[in-house]
Amino acid sequence: MDSTPSTFQLVFGSILLIYVIALYWVGYRAAKNVSSLDDFMLAGRQLPLSISTLTLVATWFGAESLMTVANEVSESGIRKAMLDPFGIALCLWIAGGWIAGPLWRMNVMTIGDFFRNRYGSVAELVASWILVPSYFGWIAAQLVALATLLHTIFGLPVPWGIVAVAIVGSGYCMMGGMWSVSWTDAVQMLFILIGLVTLSVAVLWELGGHSLLAGTERLWSDAPTAHWSLWSQGSIGTDLSTAIAALAIGSLGNIPMQDLLQRIMSSNNERTARLSCWLAGFGYLLLGTAPIVIGIGSSILYPGLRNSGEDVVTSVASRLLSPFAMTLFLLAAVSAILSTFSSAVLSPAAVIARNMISPIHRWLTGSELNEVQSMRLQRLCVMFVVLGSVLLGMAGESAYELVLNSYAIGMVCLTAPFVTGLYLKTKSNSAPAVAAMIVGLVVWGSHQVAGWDLFFEPWLGNRFPVAQELMATVLSFAALGIAVRFGSINRTPNHFEGK
Repeated sequence: MDSTPSTFQLVFGSILLIYVIALYWVGYRAAKNVSSLDDFMLAGRQLPLSISTLTLVATWFGAESLMTVANEVSESGIRKAMLDPFGIALCLWIAGGWIAGPLWRMNVMTIGDFFRNRYGSVAELVASWILVPSYFGWIAAQLVALATLLHTIFGLPVPWGIVAVAIVGSGYCMMGGMWSVSWTDAVQMLFILIGLVTLSVAVLWELGGHSLLAGTERLWSDAPTAHWSLWSQGSIGTDLSTAIAALAIGSLGNIPMQDLLQRIMSSNNERTARLSCWLAGFGYLLLGTAPIVIGIGSSILYPGLRNSGEDVVTSVASRLLSPFAMTLFLLAAVSAILSTFSSAVLSPAAVIARNMISPIHRWLTGSELNEVQSMRLQRLCVMFVVLGSVLLGMAGESAYELVLNSYAIGMVCLTAPFVTGLYLKTKSNSAPAVAAMIVGLVVWGSHQVAGWDLFFEPWLGNRFPVAQELMATVLSFAALGIAVRFGSINRTPNHFEGK
């Protein structure tokens, strides 16, 4: 790659163009199934187990999964993998065990619909305003990551790359909505799997002196001791609390999110919804071990790599892979980021259109939007989300922090009212949900502004080293519990009830 960069750029650029055209062809073919709002948002609730499982994995396996995790793990070890992949895999298992079944039976299109049905229109509006901004950081992280990769390969300025990725990634999403996204996800997962296996094997092969078994043994024995530990000596309480918080943010923070709901509701039956979550959890965990292997392996093979500021994954790939294998890996990186980006933009757009704009239209005109108007509004909202994410991506922030904060908002604000509303029958009173959301947001937000990672860090940090995100979630549940105590929620189990 280094010896003939212009040749590689020409070849890979041509392959990438063909690949993008193929994705658009798949997206166009899938878009022919779209004839209603239900088709656009939920693929007509017809996705089979295979596609449902693949799109669940592809939704979360993006820039932070492939590149950021490897960077963080190479520097700090396994503790930086608690958010992703361990937290995401746990989220999918929780969904398969306790969320997918009752949620699929409710037959709702958005998280906003869920909050309106369980708590009322005020809760719908507050939840939507909290949920939608949390996606922009996640989407921006994908744009920045792929734009940076394009800059590394082709020298394309990052701002131009962000715009180019946004246009390409949102195009087939706007064509066919969930139908196009789910089928292109399936194609992209094939390249992700091939690319990650190729690079992981190359790392182990190099570590073991052309022996995979010896490479695996050396990965365990020669890595810095701290890389396989969740804490450092002298800061056990703080490090362990941070690791647990990252695991909780990755798992609980994704439970009350629109992208998970859309994929559960798009399944062709309840069994598919449950089983696809379980299978996706195992698949995600297996796939997520590759960046961990690459990250820790790089700390052994190239000890000064991370300190030099280079991206671990692309640097290791350029050193170990042949031009052909490098092409496969780069297609995997592009696939991982594009699949997550296209999946992510559809989710907040659905909430904006259905739960933020449509109620205003209904209030002003006294009538509902028809099917054509609703689908047009959905596509316009996709454009709005993409534009907002582009602007945030150009503002600049690390991908890890963007993703961590986007997940944390969901956990501290929405987990308590979502789980409670899923299993307890409500009286359409918004007070419990709103109280839980506001308390979680205020506690988390105030600590973010103050720069405190631990709950009341200046006063309790040494004696009670608990991550502020965990305490914000606990206090959110407490606020909802107080409302329950005053009779706003009936304790009758609700998980076997339909809409």
